[in-house]
Amino acid sequence: MTGSEKITSLDDYRTGEAGAMPAEPRDKTGRDMGKVAIFISILAVLLLVVFFFGLNQNIKGLAAEMRTMGGDVTQLKSAMAELPGQVRRSIVADELQATIAKLDHLRGKVSVEEAAMLSHSIEQLKAVQTQMAQ
Repeated sequence: MTGSEKITSLDDYRTGEAGAMPAEPRDKTGRDMGKVAIFISILAVLLLVVFFFGLNQNIKGLAAEMRTMGGDVTQLKSAMAELPGQVRRSIVADELQATIAKLDHLRGKVSVEEAAMLSHSIEQLKAVQTQMAQ
């Protein structure tokens, strides 16, 4: 086989002499892909519609929950307004308890007269502590 026999011209392929591809499968494939593309686009639109309405329902549900929680928030605000006073009373009551414990410890280390005065102070501090607890 010589070099000129190995070379074929493009004209042979254009005219269909040298094993050109038939035109029928390409036309059939193009037509089928058009149907598939339309089907996929319709499915995409339907999917978008489903997602839209699903999210819309979720947002409506969240908005309804937020409206119902509005009353809960006002109740929490009123409860929080009372909290600083309660915290302050609790801190003072704890400090009084610590002072009472220190005085009770000192009462065992001093004379009888001083122990009586410390006992009187302890009683007064306990009275103040009970008032703070109320």
